[in-house]
Amino acid sequence: MESKHEAKGSSDSKADDEGQSELQTQPPKNIVMKFSEYAFKVLNQDMDDFFEDNMSEFDQDSEELTSGQGETLQQYDVYQQYIAQLEKHFDSFAADEGFDSVLDCFNALNDLVIEDKLEREKAMKDMARRMKEMQDTWQKKLLSGNEDQSDSKAEGKDDDADSKGADRRDSKGGDNDDDTKADSKAGAEEDVVMEQEAPPPVVMFFQPVSMDSMLSHVLSMTEYSTFSAIMRTKVRQAKLLALMERRVASHEEDAEARTELLEEGRRQGLISVYGQLVDRVCGLTPHQHELQLEVRSQLGEQDWADMLSSAEDDAFPAKYKQVFKRLVMSVCMAIWNMVSLAAQQQVRLELCRFIPQIDQLEANEEVVAAARGFLAIGHSLVDDTERNMVEVLQAHSHHHRKRKAAEGRAEAK
Repeated sequence: MESKHEAKGSSDSKADDEGQSELQTQPPKNIVMKFSEYAFKVLNQDMDDFFEDNMSEFDQDSEELTSGQGETLQQYDVYQQYIAQLEKHFDSFAADEGFDSVLDCFNALNDLVIEDKLEREKAMKDMARRMKEMQDTWQKKLLSGNEDQSDSKAEGKDDDADSKGADRRDSKGGDNDDDTKADSKAGAEEDVVMEQEAPPPVVMFFQPVSMDSMLSHVLSMTEYSTFSAIMRTKVRQAKLLALMERRVASHEEDAEARTELLEEGRRQGLISVYGQLVDRVCGLTPHQHELQLEVRSQLGEQDWADMLSSAEDDAFPAKYKQVFKRLVMSVCMAIWNMVSLAAQQQVRLELCRFIPQIDQLEANEEVVAAARGFLAIGHSLVDDTERNMVEVLQAHSHHHRKRKAAEGRAEAK
């Protein structure tokens, strides 16, 4: 007996060891999330030097892409280097997670995706069943309430019809036609009540991001179209940063030139400075040509010129006070859409302070002074916006971060 118990204990222990070994060999379910996070870290940090060194190959006009020239062989060579870099990073991930090869890692990821898909399908069916039960319960309660309501209304109609019929028979000897009409009317009302039953409520629910979606998103990094889009985006960002840095560098000089025009107070000078403001507001979105056209039409340079011309009369017409308000609002809202929440608060304060002043304008000198004040405010807001854009773009520029780090090391020495 003792030997049997020992044999049984030995077999149980062996089974437990095998079960634990099997559990240990199964990758954790969060490995898909870890792989996604790792891949995007590679893309956004680890390969910055590679992108910076090679993005000049993708500095290509959009017209060249659409005119038939298309992608170049040099660009495809860079893509092949990119794939080689990704493979090295994926090999490192597989080794760190205990896989013998990247193929074993991807097989495990694929198995987890299939398992997750089956579990989600099962969960969705169960949720749909429970939702259907809830809807059916709700509809039964609604129907029961409508039936009780229609029964009580029908009883009331019958009582009214009987009393009215009795009155008519007493006075006129009875009238079967009137009774028939009353009954048919009550029946029609009951039908209307039944037809007006509310449909079951629409139920919406949202799923978390699936493993399949996460893995597909990561694997799209290996496609040439994705790589090309990344490189061209980095080219546009680098050009935008260089453009904004030049604009910020010229703020002081440009402000002095505008101040001279505004101090003269001439109509043509005010029109010119407003035109510069429109150009600068549109220039905040250099790659959005359709948006620029829309903003330019809203900011109405001709409306500004007409408004200043109307102020040359003895009194400032109420019509052009509204034009002045609309242009101020349009400029500020165009800037509002481009700035941070903190900067939006500053725009709102300027609007609240300036708009009420327009209603008080009468003489030409007052209108000119208000126009000069608004132009100074508008250009100042654009200056702040451009400086903030430079700070954000520099924070995302790997080249700028490297330059700042080198400067910091040089100062430390």
